[in-house]
Amino acid sequence: MALFTFQKCELVDLTILLHISKNTFYRSYSHLNTRENMIDYISKAFNLAQLQKELIDTNSSFYFLKDETQIVGYFKINENEAQTELTPRWAGTRPEVDH
Repeated sequence: MALFTFQKCELVDLTILLHISKNTFYRSYSHLNTRENMIDYISKAFNLAQLQKELIDTNSSFYFLKDETQIVGYFKINENEAQTELTPRWAGTRPEVDH
């Protein structure tokens, strides 16, 4: 049975986070969009400057999911002002999780 651990992402992890987040988003949503829309969105949402901004935001936290030998996934927790995808009645009361 594999043992999984979480590792909080830091600025030194930026290039790894960029790679895994772009790939994860593409694999998860490419079947729902055109190639052009995917390329456009990924270039805006998953670039070094944007991810660095999010990494230093105290209301956002990124974590790697690791097995015994490698990173197998990641997730992001947004709190307070960083929450952008919740309806107004829930804003600020529950964390938003990206995967």
